[in-house]
Amino acid sequence: MAGYDPAAADRAAAFATLVRDRRFWRTIAVLSRFFLGAAWRELTARPRKGGRAGTGARAARIRRLLTDLGPTYVKLGQFVSARRDLLPAEAADELALLQDSLPPVDPPLVGSVIKAELGREAGELFASFEPEPLASASIGQVHRARLADGRPVVVKVQRPGLRRMILQDLGCLRLCAKLGGRMGRGDPGRWLALLDEFGRTLMGETDYLEEGRNADRLRRVLRHYPQARIPRVFWRLTGRRVITMEYIPGTKIDDLPALSAAGVNLRALAQRLIDCYLEQVVCGGFYHGDPHPGNLAVDGSGNLIIYDFGVVGRLSEFERQALAGAVEAVCRRDAGELSACLFRLGVLTDADYREPAARALAPLIAYYGGQDVLSVDFSQIEADVDALIAGRALAMPPALAYLLRTGSSLEGVARTLRPNFSFARAARPFLTRWAIERGILGLTSALEAAFK
Repeated sequence: MAGYDPAAADRAAAFATLVRDRRFWRTIAVLSRFFLGAAWRELTARPRKGGRAGTGARAARIRRLLTDLGPTYVKLGQFVSARRDLLPAEAADELALLQDSLPPVDPPLVGSVIKAELGREAGELFASFEPEPLASASIGQVHRARLADGRPVVVKVQRPGLRRMILQDLGCLRLCAKLGGRMGRGDPGRWLALLDEFGRTLMGETDYLEEGRNADRLRRVLRHYPQARIPRVFWRLTGRRVITMEYIPGTKIDDLPALSAAGVNLRALAQRLIDCYLEQVVCGGFYHGDPHPGNLAVDGSGNLIIYDFGVVGRLSEFERQALAGAVEAVCRRDAGELSACLFRLGVLTDADYREPAARALAPLIAYYGGQDVLSVDFSQIEADVDALIAGRALAMPPALAYLLRTGSSLEGVARTLRPNFSFARAARPFLTRWAIERGILGLTSALEAAFK
């Protein structure tokens, strides 16, 4: 089973194929209702001052449209919500609310996928297999089972026909981008590149062998951090559309009454969460990219459990060094050095723009420098970076977009645990220790100065 291929997506959306596909005609009907409704609202709308409320309402309607269109479009909305260099902040925030859930697949279809992938019936492979899923999402659903030796496991089974459906949807989206370019609606090359990036990400999520490898690699990254648990993969019972993993039960990280009743120290848990992800990002350059409350839990000993490894982020050693330089430049209020670091990261795409960018960044650094560093939060930084990108036509490399989204998600979870949570306070001990170990003395002294 190959990864994403743009040519295959184009073939899947050939006209002769589409006109015979009932799902295509349903998509046309959903889009027609949406655009007719938009036209009617435009004709009957009263003039209003300011556009912010209108932008929010339009974004909410687009979110509902993507939900109606199905799994590929829900995933697309979640994907572009991280690309705030492409969308207004209100639209990105609205799309981030998209929920990735669908009704479960019938048990006979689940059984057929297991047999096709693993060569035998579920009843022959497992001592027991629960037909009712624990959870059901757009890519697959999770079932509890038990191995012959009695060990409890979870089995994630992909929805039948998913890859064909995704390829066809991607082909249709590529066709729309090309037609939009011919009609003068933006640069088709830019949109095709974005769609192909999305296609690679989404098709990677449909390969459960890759997800298993991600889980194993993440366990290696966290081998020196015993407070985090990554379920083990049972490779003998895993294929591209079925993955069997160790069952580690836990309390959802946002279930505060249950955590408090179990005696979990919520303040310490928030710190443990941030340390765990800094270990992944800073030391490993490989991190779990979807840290929402459904993918995070706490075991009976207060350890963090991480689930679902279809989405991961990667940062090269070069990118991590440049990010460390950027943090040091902000702490030292050095706008020129910060613009140099942003150029190395690909945020600034033109070396000639470094000096104007430094002038644009100086007020931002001065603003943060004038605040108590503990009051600065991740969402505030993200909003200011978004505004700078929008106003100066800068780029946001995918690796940094994913990192920002992950950081915002983590901060939201941490603030659920501890309302007065400060990302800067939580990150300081880890970053100082890392800088000392790596001999980055400039960063160490900059952090000390910033926290005086």
